[in-house]
Amino acid sequence: MGILAPLYKLIQIDYPEVSKGTTDEKIEHICQIAASVLVTGCPESRLTIKADLGEMDHIWALHPIQLIDRVSASEGKKSETCVDS
Repeated sequence: MGILAPLYKLIQIDYPEVSKGTTDEKIEHICQIAASVLVTGCPESRLTIKADLGEMDHIWALHPIQLIDRVSASEGKKSETCVDS
């Protein structure tokens, strides 16, 4: 992901129409499959897609760790972080 994040920013800033077109395609696919959760490790994608979803605020845009945390919480388990001492 190291090289993709700067490339994504470059495209988003220098070619906003390309970025918007890519985001619109992603949102179209999300709507086609009637997704209620979007999971991505890319913070830029998550923020851009969530912002462009507009009135479709019933769709969650989550990082994979957030999804695990929500699933754990819904199962009555407390999410924990393992740290070696």
